[in-house]
Amino acid sequence: MPVKKGDKVKLHLSGKVKNGKVFATTEGKKPVEFEAGAGEILPGIDEQVIGMEKGEGKEITVPAEKGFGKKKEELVMEAPKDVFEGKKLEVGQKISVQTRKDRMMSGRVMKIGEDGVTLDLNHPLAGKELIFKIKVVE
Repeated sequence: MPVKKGDKVKLHLSGKVKNGKVFATTEGKKPVEFEAGAGEILPGIDEQVIGMEKGEGKEITVPAEKGFGKKKEELVMEAPKDVFEGKKLEVGQKISVQTRKDRMMSGRVMKIGEDGVTLDLNHPLAGKELIFKIKVVE
């Protein structure tokens, strides 16, 4: 019986970027469980699972806009260096920052200047085409 919108689905998946580096896998772990078509998983996977049968597997390519989204330039910003006073910063370091609206966001240090620190608050996989192997378990 093919998967249809609204069905509860259990899926094994393995995701990698174009260079082959695996960033996520359920291999040897519990499968991902979600409601098909409800937006609980990346849109590129959600769309592809519709119509698949139990036990069926396939490899799919998920463009950035159906994955973690396109990279947003407005999420690359400079913060005054004194905001990080007492913290040791390095380029490439992951960091959490509090926004003006008291929301916590994760990002990466892109550049450390004389007076400021350039941060990229985009998801690390934003703007990247992703390749997934998916298999419907249940």
